[in-house]
Amino acid sequence: MAVRVLGLVSGENGVKEKLHRLLILQSGDRNRLSPLTSTLREAENSSSKIEAVRILDSISIDNESKRFVAETEDLVPVLLSLLLRPGPDPNHLHAAVLSLLISIAVTRSVRIRLVELGLVGFLSRTVSDRSAAAVPLAEKSLKLLSLLSTCPEGRAAISGDPNCVGGIVERLMKVSKPATEDAVAVLWGMCCLFKDGTVAEKAVRNHGVTKVLLVMQSEGEGNVRSMCRELVKALSSGDGFVVESYDTKTTHIMPY
Repeated sequence: MAVRVLGLVSGENGVKEKLHRLLILQSGDRNRLSPLTSTLREAENSSSKIEAVRILDSISIDNESKRFVAETEDLVPVLLSLLLRPGPDPNHLHAAVLSLLISIAVTRSVRIRLVELGLVGFLSRTVSDRSAAAVPLAEKSLKLLSLLSTCPEGRAAISGDPNCVGGIVERLMKVSKPATEDAVAVLWGMCCLFKDGTVAEKAVRNHGVTKVLLVMQSEGEGNVRSMCRELVKALSSGDGFVVESYDTKTTHIMPY
């Protein structure tokens, strides 16, 4: 009951700052968060779990508090179990958990831990889900993939997953502008910065050149357009894989 009440009022003016002071600044004791972890692990209904996740997200307001939450004993494994364990109508719970993970994945060690616990597989399935209901989850998943791709372990997991790259490419132009930017950032980093031939081959196989050209055409001058330009060059001059020919239906797209 206490968790439900806190969850309901945590969005009110000044409440999250008071919770932040009470649970983190004044105590510094991670045991203060154990009731929330217990709720996530033991509550029978998803609404209580969602409220517990939202409280944790609301108190993660700066890098110090985000690290504090992320390093709470057993919390990250419990959060991953909520994603990987099937349940009735999980979308709201999954959305809350993904938002919290985006917030607390501020250090390399946390990102590596998420990879080790199998998060990339879940994100891959989410971005590959073409249903309309999956779009909000896919956008959060793309943000997490962009964070995980900053560490070698994350890049290896993305490259090694059979469907992840194809799912990322498929989501280009089918999500919000920020999510599209996250998708481009993942592909650019892995194909251009780290020159992962496996990722490039998968991107080409999933019509990545055409889709990146479409994104580039929709962008004004800026970082995303620049990344798209480099991506088109990388995918069109691949070594050891078949280069995608431009679709005759999209011949009006000028690459440069």
